[in-house]
Parts: sequence; structure tokens; C-alpha cells
Amino acid sequence: MNFRFNDQRFYDIVAGIITMSAVFVILFTLNRGLDLTDEGFYLYEVLFPSEDFGIIRFNLFLNRINHLVPLDIFELRFLRACLTFMAAVYLMFSVSKFSQNLNHFVINPFMTFCLILTGSWLSYCVFPRAISYNSFSLICFIVAIGCVLRFWYGNFSKNYIHIALLGFMVFLQLITKISSGIILLGFSLFVILFLTFKDFQTKVRASTLFLIGILSGLLLYSTIESPRIWLNSVQYLLEQNEGGDHDLSLLSKIYFKELLQIFGEYQLVVLPIYLTSSLGIWLTKHLFSNVSINVLKFFYVILFCIGFWISVIHFNLLKLGSTDMLYVIPLIGCFLVNLLITSLFDRNMRIKLLSFKLSKVNLKIAFLLISLFTMPFMISFGTNAGFTAHSAQYLIFWILLFTIAAGFFQSQINSKLLKQIISVQTLLLLATSAVIIFNGGVLNSYKIKNGLLKQKVQLSGVENGNGIFIDARTSDFVENVNEILNKNIRLDKDSVRLLSMDYPALNYLLGYKSPGRPWYKLLYYKTNCFSFNLADTRYLKNLVIVISDGKLVSRQFKNCLFSRGVDFPKEFRQIGSVANPFNDGVCYIFSSNNCMN
Repeated sequence: MNFRFNDQRFYDIVAGIITMSAVFVILFTLNRGLDLTDEGFYLYEVLFPSEDFGIIRFNLFLNRINHLVPLDIFELRFLRACLTFMAAVYLMFSVSKFSQNLNHFVINPFMTFCLILTGSWLSYCVFPRAISYNSFSLICFIVAIGCVLRFWYGNFSKNYIHIALLGFMVFLQLITKISSGIILLGFSLFVILFLTFKDFQTKVRASTLFLIGILSGLLLYSTIESPRIWLNSVQYLLEQNEGGDHDLSLLSKIYFKELLQIFGEYQLVVLPIYLTSSLGIWLTKHLFSNVSINVLKFFYVILFCIGFWISVIHFNLLKLGSTDMLYVIPLIGCFLVNLLITSLFDRNMRIKLLSFKLSKVNLKIAFLLISLFTMPFMISFGTNAGFTAHSAQYLIFWILLFTIAAGFFQSQINSKLLKQIISVQTLLLLATSAVIIFNGGVLNSYKIKNGLLKQKVQLSGVENGNGIFIDARTSDFVENVNEILNKNIRLDKDSVRLLSMDYPALNYLLGYKSPGRPWYKLLYYKTNCFSFNLADTRYLKNLVIVISDGKLVSRQFKNCLFSRGVDFPKEFRQIGSVANPFNDGVCYIFSSNNCMN
């Protein structure tokens, strides 16, 4: 069978190959590498959620599943990949249904699925691969947007389940990340009450279904623990000044600074591309007056591609991981801007845009597009892990915005050449996303030294995590700590509390509970004190402390320990030391006298 370059089947085959490559990369990463900080914290939350006492409670569902069917690191990562896949499928069908309600608007379901699935896996380049409240928030929002698209045009009778499902996802988001949950709740109510349904009776019925969805989530949650526990946690946090790295006044300043920075980066990356392209087109038009418009269009695409890849190479945009994901935002933004400029070459589109009227239908579409554009930043509100880098893991919504806009432009544009250009841009966006997934997820994986290709030592001899491939230094670190504890601690693990500075993965891997919250950081004594004050008094005399890099515990945190009856280091003895796997320092291990052999 012969395929032409302008045959849609050609684009589908290329898109399928690119997407399968991304799927292979994701599967490759599932049993390699382990971040001892963030990912260790998420894993601990699944294994020992009862002592967290926080407002993040979605991990209770995972804990219940873990009791029924024990899940190791590989299986928890695989669970996240499966949930992301199912959410992407649901969103693809929702976008297809949405397009059917618009006149002269047809999308390619297969290409849409490839873009959505690959875009949703961009999050693997930002933070750890185990399922967390960040990745679960992404899944909740993907499904929620899919629900909204289902009943966007007020089709109430055929969308009962989708309205109820939206309420269910809102509840899940509230117990996953309350700041994002409040935003999703407000967005959903605004869509139901003001945008989609016209008459009062239908609004009431839709609101009732939405409430039923929320109550269904509450009922399911109540089978695991009393909702009053979560409400008390919310109230407690509002009454206490936790300070540390989640102080709202500090975060607001950081957000503002990072937004200014990303605006500057956008100017540096995107602006030269379009200045070069526009200048080239202007010179061509004036120096060669008899040149055809098709040549100008082709010339523009060539200049855009040259400028695009110069910027990619100069800023090293494809070799990404962790905080470097800042640069992905202007990179994906290039495609949105270029798509708009491409559509303006078509006379029919220029007429439509110039004759734009503020009708209710147009305002609804404008609200949807603006919501998708701002969604990555809205979901990220409340984070302390780098606002722009955090936002980059939710760029699926920018890719969804591109998908909807590209489908609309291709349906309205008369020029066959411009339609082909948009198809090529779509493939380029898909390929760029796949390359970012490989570079950010494998070569420069989050907090994995030397990338996943260097993780060749299989972890063994620990309570959890056996079979995961990690680097030799990390493997020696974990196994040596485990050996020291087994040799010196006479009490059983359930009676001991392990306070691991900076490395909560030790608690998960070795099977020790943490006093209070599982993550203690040397630089945030206020947060440490807040966490330690949640510890069960019965076990404070059975305390083991692992201090990273040989640094001393701060005087303020010593006072916090002393206020709970723990006199450190007077009542402790050093039982060993191990090389820190991340630098040339040494980690020291102290045990209270009550735990010693």
C-alpha cells in the first residue's frame, strides 16, 4: 500500500511510532532508579499513612489496596502509568464528543489520543515516577476536564454519569491536594451553574448529580477512616503556623519571581524565532513581488523550523530533568504561537477572526481556552517545589489546547498547504514531547545521579524495594544502614522510630516508621518541629536518628526534641557511619540507649 506525504494515514503511522516509543520509555523506567527524597516520601505515605496526620489522604486508598494486594515500587509506578493511560483514553473520547457538537469541527481521534497520552507523560520528566499527590492530581484534572467537555453544550440527559463523575473527581482532588481541589470545585460549579445549562431546573438537577458524586467519594472515604480526621487536620493546619517551606507569604514572592523569569525566558526563546520568520517573509514579499503566497508560506515554515531548533540547541531544551523543566513551558508555547500565526496565513481564517463577535458561544469557547492555558499554573498553586517546574508536569493542558485549536483551524482553513503545515507541526510537537520524555525521564531523571541507564545494581536484602535497579553507591548506602541497624538495635521494628534526615526512602526500604511525618529536612527546623510534635509519645524513647552529610542537628530542633523528653545527643550513642551516596560526605547513625543491644 502506497502512502503519500499528504495522506492522513501517513501522519497516523508516524504518530503511532512516536507514541509507542514514548510508551516503551515509560515501561523501561519502571524498575530503574530510586530517589531517596521525594519518591521515598511518596512510597512511605503508601506503606505507613496513619502517622502522617496531614490533609493529603488519597494515599489511604493505596494503603488499602496494598493490604489486599502488596504493591512494590515497580507495581506502584505501573499503577500510575495505567491510571494515566485510562485517563488519557477518557479525555480522548471526550474531546471527540466535544468536537461533534461544533459545526465544521472534526478531529482525528487517533492523533488526539497520541498527543494526550504523550503529553500526560511529560510529568515523568519533572518529579518521581511513583504515584504521588502531584501525579494523582494530574489524573484527577484530566478526568475532570473530560467530564466537562462531555456536557459542555448542555446535553444533560445523556451525561448523568459524567456530571456525577466530575463531583467524585472533585472530592478525590480535595483529599489529594486541597488548594487544587478548591480551584477545581470553583471551576466545576461555574461551568455547571453559568456556562452549560440554561434553565433553572436543569441547573438544579445537574448540581444534584454533582453533589451525589462528591457524596459518593465521601462515602467511599468513610469506609477507610472517619472524614472528621481529615477535617480536623485541615482545621489544625489553619490554626498552626507551620512556617518552613510552605509559608504562603514566602511562596507568593517565589511565584511572582518565577513568573517574571519565565516571561523573560519566553522572550529569549520564542521572540527571536518569530522576528526572524516575519523579517524573512517581509523581505521576500518586497524583494520578489511576483512570488506566490504558497512560497511565502513554505518559506515561513522553513524559517520557523530553523529558528526553533537554534533555540532548542542553544538553551539545551531537550536535555531536561527536575528544575530544568522551566524551559519546557516556552518550548511548548512556541507551538501554540506558531499554530496561530500559521492560521493567519489563510484568508478565510483572517476574516473569521476579524469578524469575531462577543456571542455566548464564543465566550464559552474563550473561557475554555483560557482555562486550559492557565490550568498548569492553577493546579500548581500551593507547591514549594518550584512553581514553574511544577507547572511543567501539567502541560498536557497546553497540548490539549493545541489539539483543539489545530482541529478547529484545519476544519476552517481552505489552503491544503496550510493544513499540511499544521499536520507537520502536530507531529513535531508529538516528537518533541517524546524526546523530552526520554531525556528528562531517562538520561536526566529527577534526582537520579547519572540517569537511569547507569542503574545496574539490583537492590536486595531490605524489607521493601527488592529487585529495583539502582546505582552501586546508593545500594551500598541502603544495605550498610540496614546492616548497622540489624546489628545494633535489639527492639523489633514496630517499636522503633527512625528519624531519617533528608532520606525518607530509608524508612520505606527498611520498614521503620517515622516519628510524626516521615520527611525531616536539616534546613527547615520549624517544619521538623511541627512534624515531631505529631509523634506518638510512647515511642520517643526508642528513637534512631540518621543525620545526612555529618551535619549537626540545629540547636532549635534539639530544643524541640528536648521539649518532648528526648535529650539529643546526651541519651544517644553513635552506632555507625556510612558514605553519603550523593556527595563525598558521611551520614552518621545515632541510637537512643533504650534501643541498643
